[in-house]
Amino acid sequence: MPYMVMLVMAGPGQLDKVVAAWHEIPIDQVVLLDSTCSYSRTAAQPHVPMRFVFGLTAGREVSTRTLFAIAHDEQTVRQCIVQAESVLGPLQASPSAVLAAWPLSIVHGYPKLGADQEDRA
Repeated sequence: MPYMVMLVMAGPGQLDKVVAAWHEIPIDQVVLLDSTCSYSRTAAQPHVPMRFVFGLTAGREVSTRTLFAIAHDEQTVRQCIVQAESVLGPLQASPSAVLAAWPLSIVHGYPKLGADQEDRA
């Protein structure tokens, strides 16, 4: 069963190294998104009903990169974790990266299963 793999990491510093490591698995296609982590926001922030809120979130949001990839199976997901940790260090102890994966019941299009993987599907 294919899985969606999502890795959120702070800053672009190690981005190319992680993508290169995933290509070795091989994960052929990785979608990269610029994202914002607002984990440091507090619930006590007042709601200001304004159309544009320039400057109100300064210091409370961190620019991140989110990588999405489709892995053919759980073993490939585990390889993604190993490769990401080879670049970023242990994810369990990382305050600046998180990796999650979940099964996909329907996938149309990329990635195509190779002959060896069709036997397992």
